[in-house]
Amino acid sequence: MKYYRVDFKPLEKYTLGNEKGTVYSENGKASRNSYYISSNLLPDQTTILGALRYVVLRENGLLNTDYSYGGKKNEVSDMIGDRSFCFLSDQAQDFGKIKSISPVFLWDGTEIYIRNPFCNTAKASYIPMEMRGPILTSKGEIHLPVDSEAGYKAKNGYAQGYISLSMKVRNDIFHKTVIVGNQIAKDGGKAVEDGFYKREVVDMDDDFCFSVYLKAEDDIFSKSDIAPSIVYLGQKGAAFSISFTKTTEEDSNLEKKVEEAFRNSDACWYYALSDLFFRDDIRVGEFAIMEEKYVRNIETKLFGDETYMNKRGKKQRMNLIARGSVFYNEAPELAVDQNCINIGYNSIVKLGGLK
Repeated sequence: MKYYRVDFKPLEKYTLGNEKGTVYSENGKASRNSYYISSNLLPDQTTILGALRYVVLRENGLLNTDYSYGGKKNEVSDMIGDRSFCFLSDQAQDFGKIKSISPVFLWDGTEIYIRNPFCNTAKASYIPMEMRGPILTSKGEIHLPVDSEAGYKAKNGYAQGYISLSMKVRNDIFHKTVIVGNQIAKDGGKAVEDGFYKREVVDMDDDFCFSVYLKAEDDIFSKSDIAPSIVYLGQKGAAFSISFTKTTEEDSNLEKKVEEAFRNSDACWYYALSDLFFRDDIRVGEFAIMEEKYVRNIETKLFGDETYMNKRGKKQRMNLIARGSVFYNEAPELAVDQNCINIGYNSIVKLGGLK
């Protein structure tokens, strides 16, 4: 196997679509739930997987933008699998020579940054909120945060921004602005009725990029050294440079790095390093701070013997718990979903309590 750190650096302002403003099919018609199109700060794991599958085909001379593959179905399937990720698949999913992807993190050239754990009360380091209890309730014994500057202040909300593994907090990596537009008919005619929209665009600090660790088969690329290139992500296809840096299995263990960085804290919290997908109700134990997230992902699959068919399926909304969410003293009961784990979802690490 080979291991890479894959860096995605935005070359312009971008919009990474989310549930708000998403266009999807309903009763055979295109629907939009809001005229205001908001943007995620980070790409979803499904977006990263899609970009990597695209690059693998391109670097191996198999990419056809018209999705017509003239009998090359088996070659394409061997490289990237015969369909993209499906949250509700009951079978093990295979993505060819792409074996696993880590959760997305931020990289400034020297340090890893992850989303600030919601339990953090410090402005420039990591100090988890003070808890009190246990308190006996109808649900059993629970702990609650202390109402103090060292505990939790509801008016201040939970921690925001990003934190490095050397415990530096940054709240200035991303900046959002809003642009306005009016959707035009595909045939170049008049503006579409009710086509007015507002769209958030995100500007990322030039020192940073999005990164993942990639585990892949040795012959994933036709060349031994992969030169930086361009991919287009999100709404309006914003340009991102993509580069591959060879690393090792040990160095690409993001979960271990995060646990080691936070191990000196006495308090024990479990932290969502990635977004969490759950099919059934999730039990969270004594106390948790969670943020909801909704996803409608695009699916593609091989169709027939000759064609790679781009099948867009955004109708079904998936409910996730957002990265950064925290659980006090006890990890949430989350059914093992190896498909999710393989592309960087459902990663929970222990912060503190390791001494």
